[in-house]
Amino acid sequence: NYSLKASKSIPVIAKILASVGGILVVVLLIFAGTSIASIINQSLQNRYGEIGIMRAVGFKQKHLIKLFAVEVTIISFISFCLSILLSFFALKAIEHYVNNLGFADYTFILTIGTYQILASLAVIFLVSFISSAYPIKKASSIQVTDILKGA
Repeated sequence: NYSLKASKSIPVIAKILASVGGILVVVLLIFAGTSIASIINQSLQNRYGEIGIMRAVGFKQKHLIKLFAVEVTIISFISFCLSILLSFFALKAIEHYVNNLGFADYTFILTIGTYQILASLAVIFLVSFISSAYPIKKASSIQVTDILKGA
């Protein structure tokens, strides 16, 4: 009788966990986007001299935007690879822990599917490009005269 009552509450618990997980993901994405924007902005401010030289030799704003977009793409791809690797090890550790709790009737198998990998790739690239768009546009629009003035 007890196990029947417990099994009826599983969908409710799953909905609560999914809701809490969804909220947690949104909060983490906001923090990640803010961190990425801050890091990109600081990196570009440190490179204003280089940007000024590139502008002086004829680089247009669109060339600088493409250059910085390639950098963000490389950083995003490395982040994606690291996140998938860490997720795999975390899932295996959780799986091992849960299976050793003593639920004799159940064996939990946690995996990362193709959908999760593609969704992770899309989210990482989306957050990276959205959060770095303004700092890149701002840095690429700097004029040589502004750099010489120390702006």
